[in-house]
Amino acid sequence: MSFADLLRQWPVMPAPMCGITDRGTRDTLRHYGAGLAYTEMLSMEGLVRKDRKTYALLDIEGEPAPVVVQIFGSRPQSAAEAARILQDRGVAAVDLNMGCPARKVVGNNCGSALLKFPALVADIVKAVVSSISIPFTVKMRWDFEEDGGSALEIARICEAEGAQAVALHARTRAERYRGHSDWSRIAELKSALNIPVIGNGDVRTPADAQAMMRQTGCDGVMIGRGLLGNPWIFQRSMEALQHDEAAQPWTPSLDERLEAMRYHAGKMAEWKGERYGLIEFRKHAVAYLKGLPNANEVKNAMMHVGSMAEMDRLLEEHRPMLLAEAAL
Repeated sequence: MSFADLLRQWPVMPAPMCGITDRGTRDTLRHYGAGLAYTEMLSMEGLVRKDRKTYALLDIEGEPAPVVVQIFGSRPQSAAEAARILQDRGVAAVDLNMGCPARKVVGNNCGSALLKFPALVADIVKAVVSSISIPFTVKMRWDFEEDGGSALEIARICEAEGAQAVALHARTRAERYRGHSDWSRIAELKSALNIPVIGNGDVRTPADAQAMMRQTGCDGVMIGRGLLGNPWIFQRSMEALQHDEAAQPWTPSLDERLEAMRYHAGKMAEWKGERYGLIEFRKHAVAYLKGLPNANEVKNAMMHVGSMAEMDRLLEEHRPMLLAEAAL
């Protein structure tokens, strides 16, 4: 299946996010309507060298298809070998990270730093495409330091070397996550390419997904921070894209939030063990409770929960208070 085929089925997808899109979270997003899922980014060198920590992040055994694995690094030979390893594991596609702004990543000429090296990008894409039969895609930012639009040149190179899609986070590396992403950059990239373009940046509601598609003409929408505490966004965004009228605002009820919290925490516990899984779930718990007046007591209590039974008792005990406050 080509990546264009995948996009036609699932034009709204979660972004690969370090520390976020682990197996428990991916299972939760699928449960609530996401079809296509991305792993956290994995080191291509770690895959090749069989690094234990890297393979712990490759938590795709038995996972429903399709799943895309994102890799980072800067050596063409390693990229090709890592892609072959992932193809043998049954992934639907391999994606190259050219967007991460983290200093420890760009310091090794990986992530968004690759935007400064067009010839190297060409070598990486060529090496991977010639080594696998599944789709290879890339995710990038608009530029590294300046607003020169280096993504246009890099994306054309990727298309020429056989990449099947480009996802654009419509900020520069220098902008990191500040301000608003400039969706006009997505439209400009879409007009420059023949392969599918996926838009990314500041999509937090189904109406945002609908607006991005309409304003930019992009082929798909990738949601990052907007998925936190909001697993419903994928199904509702898909529904919004199927209608001509503007998507209506929607807020989950308190019971829907609590049900999703229990499901998500359970999946984290299933894959990481109850104690560690619930520690990892804390950041998600804060997101699920965001916007509820005076929910700080519950958020603080969640920082000390060590079992699903404790979490259930905590949520049940505080439900009347949260329900009363939610009605204000």
